[in-house]
Amino acid sequence: MVINLHQIRREETRCPIDSQHLEEGKDIFRDRYTSREISQERIHCPHKNRGCSVLLSPLKLQSHTMECVFKDGVQENHAYHNNIDGHVDNTADGKYNCSTFTDSDINNCSL
Repeated sequence: MVINLHQIRREETRCPIDSQHLEEGKDIFRDRYTSREISQERIHCPHKNRGCSVLLSPLKLQSHTMECVFKDGVQENHAYHNNIDGHVDNTADGKYNCSTFTDSDINNCSL
């Protein structure tokens, strides 16, 4: 049974198994071993399928996903993000001048 420390602090401080009264600092403490184990794990960004290659600690997941250039709501096509060679090979063949595209052109582009 997993017991959330913040939940215990908000609610009645009794053991869910034997109903004994629990005292913070004596009976309730942070599990530093588990915290360390979790912080050492590495997981892929949830936007990996959109091209993000970041591996990060689960503890940094929320801050990364807020700043990830591949997050929900980003309109741009990231097919060539951080891949200038792929961009040049597939789009810059003399027919296109990237500096002349408007935001509307980019949003409606189907590569």
